[in-house]
Amino acid sequence: MTIGELLKEAAERAAKAGADGSLWDARLLLAHVLGGVPPLALDPRQTLDEAIVVRFRSFWERRLGGAPVQHLIGEWDFYGRTFRVDGRALVPRPETEILVQLALKEAPDAKRLLDAGTGSGIIAITCLLERPEARAVALDISLDALALARQNGALHAVLPRLSLLASDWLTALAPAPFDVILSNPPYLAIGESPHLPPTVRDHDPRRALFAGEDGLAAIRQLLATAAPYLAPGGLLVFEIGFGQGEAVRSEILARPAWRFLKIEPDLEGIPRICLARLESAAERVSRIRKPWTGS
Repeated sequence: MTIGELLKEAAERAAKAGADGSLWDARLLLAHVLGGVPPLALDPRQTLDEAIVVRFRSFWERRLGGAPVQHLIGEWDFYGRTFRVDGRALVPRPETEILVQLALKEAPDAKRLLDAGTGSGIIAITCLLERPEARAVALDISLDALALARQNGALHAVLPRLSLLASDWLTALAPAPFDVILSNPPYLAIGESPHLPPTVRDHDPRRALFAGEDGLAAIRQLLATAAPYLAPGGLLVFEIGFGQGEAVRSEILARPAWRFLKIEPDLEGIPRICLARLESAAERVSRIRKPWTGS
């Protein structure tokens, strides 16, 4: 059987099953089975060994059953680098690359970073790779996720500058003056679960997806507890969900310690990355000081 014939068979199988496996998914999986060749370089005329065909079909059936391509391959690219990926943490998404990009741009001199809810470690590790003088603490309540983050930290040789700590958000960490806190918190409402694709609903960790009835529970907790962990003027950068922009802005404005900066859109134009800054002492004095009118 040739590559072209096998990919055609895969597309027909997906259509018959009514599954969301795309032809690009099939190319990625076949390229992986062939040893990691570039998927665009697959020659449809190339004849395949039967063992390759059997292995690909096994992968494809799992994909049609809802397994994410990223889990089947076991790795995925983020910010131009390859990271290990599996069911212990969220699959890296392009929106999170924007989070990292904004944090690096808005706090170019930051040396002390805190990643709250690190998952696979991609945020903290990427920042350390982009800022060789920086150090980071990465927190997660899941020991499995922390084990995956440690594997990725070792893969990219940043473990000497990365501290991994099991913590329910910030509770296990003593207050410290970090320059930036970054987070991709859970922000889906519990009621959204039935509407999610199986690749997300059945394979990403639920505690990394859902945050209460309105999806804002984790963000509220972060805003309520993060101030003691930032240096004055420090930056808080976090992802938000679809349609949450105004609610999150209101949550920030309701807390005197924070100054709302902006919410940046993702690649689809959806407001996605929120930036807030901890007021410095001078800003706080300026805000609360009332002008003296004399008598």
